[in-house]
Amino acid sequence: MPALRSIAAILTVACTFLLAPAASHARKSPSPMIDKINEVREAHGISPVRYSRSLHRSSSRFARYLAGTRQFGHGSPIWASRHFSRLGEILALVQGPKIRRSQTLRYWLYSPSHRAVVLNPAYRYVGAGWRRGHFGAIAVVWTVHFGR
Repeated sequence: MPALRSIAAILTVACTFLLAPAASHARKSPSPMIDKINEVREAHGISPVRYSRSLHRSSSRFARYLAGTRQFGHGSPIWASRHFSRLGEILALVQGPKIRRSQTLRYWLYSPSHRAVVLNPAYRYVGAGWRRGHFGAIAVVWTVHFGR
């Protein structure tokens, strides 16, 4: 019986070490903006969205396009993979050269239409991109694509 308890204790410790990194890794993405979006979603009881490489590429490509053409507005349709059955897009143009993630997210949350996208429980995947550009002055263009 003592040997069985020892084995059970060893398995418990081993499982704890094996599972802990996976749980913390699942919460982080390669994008600090996505991590901030997920913090807000979780605070509202909504499942976090998972980082999508293809949505990251499409959002980065669109941010680059907007900065390069000095235009600001939604494209139609959203330039993203057809793999997704539903897509959403939020944009921001923040004056100055700094990448103000928290400020940008606050702007989105104060806007009913942007807030509806950020907090939409139907979305499961996300990608975020930004680019500095000149819109009369230096600004940062944010594009975030959500998908299901």
